[in-house]
Amino acid sequence: MKDSVFQKMQKMLRGKSIIELCINDERELFRNFSALRGENISGNNGAKINGEIIRYLKDETKKAPMENDLTIKIKTAENINCKVEAIEKMIKADIEEQIIATGKKMGRITRSSVILAAIGMLLIGITQVFQISERRYSLNEFIIVMSWVFMWKAVELWFFKRADLMRKRGVLAKIFFSEIHFN
Repeated sequence: MKDSVFQKMQKMLRGKSIIELCINDERELFRNFSALRGENISGNNGAKINGEIIRYLKDETKKAPMENDLTIKIKTAENINCKVEAIEKMIKADIEEQIIATGKKMGRITRSSVILAAIGMLLIGITQVFQISERRYSLNEFIIVMSWVFMWKAVELWFFKRADLMRKRGVLAKIFFSEIHFN
């Protein structure tokens, strides 16, 4: 019998969020062409976990309160030939790759926003230092508008895109440090 919405909320409010995942077949477990069926992948041998599983975990983790601990319960069918430790290792490896990639994106955004803010301030400084004559009033205004555009883009990157990436990294970290149980 499925849990009602009220029962699901009770599970979340107890301080521990539980995500249940059911894997019925090996084809659901691996990315295409990352592992051959029937091959022993207990050593991971380059096998990658299916992206749909990771997306499901991220979507469900977003719904759970951030202050709660996370437990992932994975139900596997009998016909899956791999060890549960290998599945956990593949999930953690994929999440770790995404955390590193998110950190790199945050670094690029930080550098870009600093450079754009510096260009904007430099342009405003140029208009103030080199007072352009009244005949070139439109050029002066154009440079001032462009400097504000550069500075606004820097603010947008820093406060909006970086904040989204920080939220994404928080969700990934919560999955990475979660307990994984197998049934």
